Amino acid sequence: MASGRVSVMAEHRKKREFVPKETVIGELYTPKEVAQLLKVTLRTVQEWIRIGKLPAMQYGRIWRVRADDLLKLGRENRKA
Repeated sequence: MASGRVSVMAEHRKKREFVPKETVIGELYTPKEVAQLLKVTLRTVQEWIRIGKLPAMQYGRIWRVRADDLLKLGRENRKA
């Protein structure tokens, strides 16, 4: 019985889509979630953050990207 429960929970985790974290500064995404949304590699997102192309905030060891900054990045790339 326990193994059945584990497999159900594992399936749930696989199907679970990321849900942005709602905060007072807006929705926040992890770099991994940004990569999935934009269909680029995690390394690409990390590089954008490193060079300042994509603003991000660090909370402890975790980086977060605001949804507004993603929209701004999209608008800037559309103009280019």
